[in-house]
Amino acid sequence: MLVFVPPSDFKDDALKLALLFMEKWGIGYDVSSYHTGECRGSQGHVRQVSLNAKDVDIARYDGIIIIGGEGIDKYKLADFRPLSDLIIKFDKAGKRICAIGNGIKVIPRANIIKGKRVVSNQNNSIAQSVSLFHGIPSDSHFEVSGNVVTISDREVSHIEEGMQEFVSRLSA
Repeated sequence: MLVFVPPSDFKDDALKLALLFMEKWGIGYDVSSYHTGECRGSQGHVRQVSLNAKDVDIARYDGIIIIGGEGIDKYKLADFRPLSDLIIKFDKAGKRICAIGNGIKVIPRANIIKGKRVVSNQNNSIAQSVSLFHGIPSDSHFEVSGNVVTISDREVSHIEEGMQEFVSRLSA
């Protein structure tokens, strides 16, 4: 799996849980961002990143997980074209796409959610974006709609429940 984090202010708990679930299920992963070097979470977790999103070869991965946090807005990652292009490539290849919390904002902008249910209980801007790109807003903790999985990060249990479903579908 490819795990994408904002350069700073990513949601530490979401990254830790996503990596924990993949390690538990024996799923390999690489962490990427829009630059290489040190990425720092909103609670101080530091992650070294050696893979720039624009240099990713999707043939090496079964899917992508976008970790949310304030960095999504701070760096305007919903408008970051290399990330949108990457998501489009994963979608066209039929690979899994997962977004957690504020990371959900990136998915509609890639224009891959038409007719798909997308968690939008995070805030109104996500719900508006989902509707604008012809997705179906959902108030659930997590949604699996085709190859797209979206997970609320309002509570740690939401992330746990969504990641459990995500990795179990990867292994199936």
